[in-house]
Amino acid sequence: MKHSTGFTLVELMLTLTVVAILLAVAVPSYRSFVQSNRAAAQANAVLRALTYARSEAVKRAAVVTICQSGDQSSCAGSKTAWANGWIVFSDVDLDGALDAGTDSLLRVGSGLSSGSTLTAGTDFIRYAASGAALDTTQFTLDAVPAECQVEMRRLIAVTPSGQVTIQNASCP
Repeated sequence: MKHSTGFTLVELMLTLTVVAILLAVAVPSYRSFVQSNRAAAQANAVLRALTYARSEAVKRAAVVTICQSGDQSSCAGSKTAWANGWIVFSDVDLDGALDAGTDSLLRVGSGLSSGSTLTAGTDFIRYAASGAALDTTQFTLDAVPAECQVEMRRLIAVTPSGQVTIQNASCP
């Protein structure tokens, strides 16, 4: 009696078919998982910047401002281009702009990945020494990742008390 020591062609083809079906199901799910995690990471980067600005205001007992900045050295004054980056600085003269000689740059944010958008209803956000947000009632930054699917959009809300929260929302 002779024993076989390998796979037959039929067994090999069946195995490859099962693997192909599993990959066809798993790859789209994995891609969605990666995109969702990227959206969360981008929203968390904005959350960290806002939280840092608030904590520095309390620590320094002075006004600290975060503003949109494409060049990471000055405020751009645009409500729609926050995805290009932001800067956090001590705002001695309370004008919402980084002034050489009086204000000091504390942190630079490089922005979001290509294709993502981050819009706000304001050019800058200022925090008082108490940690409260100045010049505002509650407002929201709207982070929409590239290739947005299902509920990957993030709404980053800043309350008048300065607290920051993130909520998932449907893509536009």
